[in-house]
Amino acid sequence: MSSDRFTPKSYTRKERAFEVYDIETTTDLKNCYLVGWYDGKEYKCFESVPLPPDDARSAVSQFCAWYFLRRPPGPIYAHNGGNFDHLYILRWLLRHMPEARVEFIPTQSSILLMTIIIGKRKYEFRDSMRLMVAGLDDIAKTLLGQGKVQGIDYDTLHTDPRRYEYLKRDCVALFDCIVKFRDIVINRLGGAMGLTAAATAIETLRSGYLQRSIAGLTPAREKLIREAYYGGRTEVFHIGTSFSSTTPLRCYDVNSMYFWALSQPLPCDHVKDTHKQCWSDGEGFVECEVDTSGCSGYSRNYPILPYRHEGKLLFPLGRFRGTWATPELRLALQHGYRLTWIGRAIWFRLSTVFKSYVETLYRLRDKGLPEYDPTLSAIAKVLGNATYGKFGTNREREKIHLAPNVQEILDKRMRPLQGPFNLPVYIEDCQSEASYILPHLAAWVTSLARVRLLNYIYQCYPWRVFYCDTDSVFTTATLPTGKALGEMKAEYEDIESAAFVAPKVYRLTHSDKHVTTRAKGFAQFGRGFASDFDTLASGVSVPCSAMSKLRTVLRGDFGLMIRRKHLLKEGPKRRFLSDGSSVPWVIEDGQLT
Repeated sequence: MSSDRFTPKSYTRKERAFEVYDIETTTDLKNCYLVGWYDGKEYKCFESVPLPPDDARSAVSQFCAWYFLRRPPGPIYAHNGGNFDHLYILRWLLRHMPEARVEFIPTQSSILLMTIIIGKRKYEFRDSMRLMVAGLDDIAKTLLGQGKVQGIDYDTLHTDPRRYEYLKRDCVALFDCIVKFRDIVINRLGGAMGLTAAATAIETLRSGYLQRSIAGLTPAREKLIREAYYGGRTEVFHIGTSFSSTTPLRCYDVNSMYFWALSQPLPCDHVKDTHKQCWSDGEGFVECEVDTSGCSGYSRNYPILPYRHEGKLLFPLGRFRGTWATPELRLALQHGYRLTWIGRAIWFRLSTVFKSYVETLYRLRDKGLPEYDPTLSAIAKVLGNATYGKFGTNREREKIHLAPNVQEILDKRMRPLQGPFNLPVYIEDCQSEASYILPHLAAWVTSLARVRLLNYIYQCYPWRVFYCDTDSVFTTATLPTGKALGEMKAEYEDIESAAFVAPKVYRLTHSDKHVTTRAKGFAQFGRGFASDFDTLASGVSVPCSAMSKLRTVLRGDFGLMIRRKHLLKEGPKRRFLSDGSSVPWVIEDGQLT
């Protein structure tokens, strides 16, 4: 097996000490002027005029000079620290403490964990946003009943007398939120804390709700099943606003789609492998070739099986090969798909192994119960949404090392990354053997979710569907709704017009004329995006700003990075017609037509 069995586990309920900090900067993100620190009893504030963090007079320099002389009692958190605060500490270290050894566990371009080793002292910098997945204001309102100081102008905060109250409240609120979160996870849910929400969810699942163990996969089986691990279905079916206001556009989304799927029978026990031209009525994952020529009606306009093509997830017609979970494959066969070739297949027995876990957490979210607690509900939602993805974690990982010793470089076969100030930066390639990596569960959950979404889309017939996004449908149909897990709820019922430009890029105008705009990947620092939407939709690039990322800082650049971004018009997920409607692509000899 490539990993140990995923088993129930008992934990020692130990509440480890921790601290928090927060950095206030100018809006260009290059200069800092305040740093706050809090450990639950004592609060400290470090102040300077706005200066770069590595300036010896800056607030960050003052904080670091004090902090790194201490032996900390535990980790230190900053909210969104992996994308922001920790980078200021790193910038200071690069300039003033080159003898420090620093290890990073990156997640995408952010810092999941930054460990700084100075002599025999070790400092762990963590990101509380990875643990409590929301902005601090929302978290504080939910867990504590009070958010951040309001009415702040960030352009002039460095001269505003309220800056001290603002910073202190943020530090105290963050600390108290972590305490509250930890108390509920450990003492109310019987769980255990992890580095992230997903890790906390997995450890909570193991500690109180997992009734049996689940075996891992051999490398060969895992490789095949990962080919069947596709993402959510996000497609624009119609570009434009061509629907009558007498039939308003409605948006429905599924109540906790992936959490619902996690409660269903899942492939937990491997039964057998088969090869070549063998089909079974069992459940599992099948490598095969399909022909869609027998499809008709809704299944021709909204095909069933996902297919990867040049980095995009398509749902095409035609003849093509892939590996799919049997829930989708069986639905496809019911709608006219034919199997023209069968390769390898892996079969399992199903089990509702997570049903009690799902039911317990979802019950905490039921507002109709007399014991409903909004704080418990919020944490149950965080843990529920975070659970399934951990099973699909990639085994290949990286650690980034600053100033490792020669023996570490040799033992861990590190490769160099160009660093600033002539400092040695190296990358270590790692292979995780964590027992929670069970991609057959993750692939099954996403397959069930796509099937459920498609069944809702089919219920819209003969009304039009304009857009779908993983667990939501925009349609002129009226769908049945309910409060139960996996049922639909009405998100919007008053959409007067809409512009769907690309997956996760759209604008809605409601009947009261207020506008909802979404554009994933085009964050505008909270300003002026509405005026940029039409520019973006027309294909012209718009300026986007973001803080420097980890590798950028390690290469020597720092501060607010501004670049122009545009929508990639090439290779849409469907073929659009002149009236804004669309049809699926057709695969012929591996090519789209």
